[in-house]
Amino acid sequence: MAGGDRLRAGHADREQVVETLKDAFVNGRLTRYEFDARAGKALAARTRADLDALTADIPPERTGHPELAVAHAGATHRGVFDKTHIRPARSARRLVIEAAYQL
Repeated sequence: MAGGDRLRAGHADREQVVETLKDAFVNGRLTRYEFDARAGKALAARTRADLDALTADIPPERTGHPELAVAHAGATHRGVFDKTHIRPARSARRLVIEAAYQL
């Protein structure tokens, strides 16, 4: 274990890992059960090593044009941009709590 792996993880570190897990779930790389389990572990993680282990088997996100991804997310079947489909960002803790209540 490298020295940096023993560093304590902060809220921003945990939320970043949950976002990575959420992207992997949306892209079909994780099942809902895997996402729920890993997101719970991410919120309870104490060190960077704990967090790194949760995303070790997930390939890095492709770099591209994020503005196109956002535009595509809001496009309707006719190609008209509809802002009602874009949801505001949620905190990782709220996302996990909502997922637990939807089971």
